[in-house]
Amino acid sequence: SKSWSGKAILNVRAEEPFREYESPLTVGLAKKFWLSTDDYDQTHFTTTFTPETTGRYNIETYSADEDTVMEIYHPDGYSMVASGESDGDRGVDDEELQVKTFEVGKTYTIQVYMEDFDNDGYAWVHVWRSPWNPLTLAN
Repeated sequence: SKSWSGKAILNVRAEEPFREYESPLTVGLAKKFWLSTDDYDQTHFTTTFTPETTGRYNIETYSADEDTVMEIYHPDGYSMVASGESDGDRGVDDEELQVKTFEVGKTYTIQVYMEDFDNDGYAWVHVWRSPWNPLTLAN
C-alpha cells in the first residue's frame, strides 16, 4: 500500500584470487581474509592502497560472520578515521564504510579488525569509486 523512491548505488565486488592476499588493494577488487581468535589468532588484517588519481574513494569491509571495524592511516602516520567512526555501520548490512579523499602516489594503510571476539570467519575489504557519495547519495 506504500511506495518508496530514491537513488541507489550498485556496488559490484570482484574478489581477488586468494593468492593475492599479500598484495596491495586494487580499486574495485575485494581482498578476502580470515579473522579468528582461536585457530590462527588472526584478529586483524592489514593492507595498503596507493591511488593512481587524487579523489574520493570508498573503503568498505564486510563479513558474513563478524562485525568488522576499520582504521585508515595517512602516510604521515595519523588515523584518517575520527574517534568513534571506525564502526559507523554505514555499509551494507551495517558493516563499515568510509569515504575519504586520497592523494595520488601516496600509500595509505588500511587495518580491519573484528568488533567482537566470539566468532570467526572470512571477511573482505575493498576500495571502490562512485560519482555519488554512498553516504549522502549526492555528487
